[in-house]
Amino acid sequence: LSSYRALNTKLLLQLLAYRATFETSRAKYAEILDDNFFCTCPVTPYRSFSHGEVVDNQRRIKGINGMINDSQSLKNMGDEIVNRSLFPHSSISFRYHIKMEDIVMGANQLMTKWKLVSQGVKAFGGKHEVENQGMLKCTYNEGKIASLHIVFDVMAFMLELKEVSKEDEAKTKRSEVTRWCSI
Repeated sequence: LSSYRALNTKLLLQLLAYRATFETSRAKYAEILDDNFFCTCPVTPYRSFSHGEVVDNQRRIKGINGMINDSQSLKNMGDEIVNRSLFPHSSISFRYHIKMEDIVMGANQLMTKWKLVSQGVKAFGGKHEVENQGMLKCTYNEGKIASLHIVFDVMAFMLELKEVSKEDEAKTKRSEVTRWCSI
């Protein structure tokens, strides 16, 4: 059981790392995802995705292409946090945090709490880094991830995103007023 635990934990951490670093390599995903892989997560108004992914009020992301598109959607969300007029070449990244003692594992499944933290928001004018937390369940089939089910409070994260960008908006307005007054 300990070798399964180590392998399954490693696979999950790799998938979350790919998602958080906006990985686009099909080959990398193919090493860890089952051919019939799918991911379910909440519908989020601040992320881009195909309306065809919405099933029973949840997003159902299918396969490697779906996960690549999802990671790019996360990247786009990060790009929107920063004021592009002040920081046109900024790059926000994300990192997942999981405590090993929070992992509960069965024969072919794993459940745990997670936290997603941005990196670079504050450096590029945001009020603070963005954090989101929730739970996930991961199932496995023959040494690969078969499914990932992610849950979190969508509205709380939406408010977090709004708050982080408030200071940036205030700076932009002050900058515009200063520029206007100096003309």
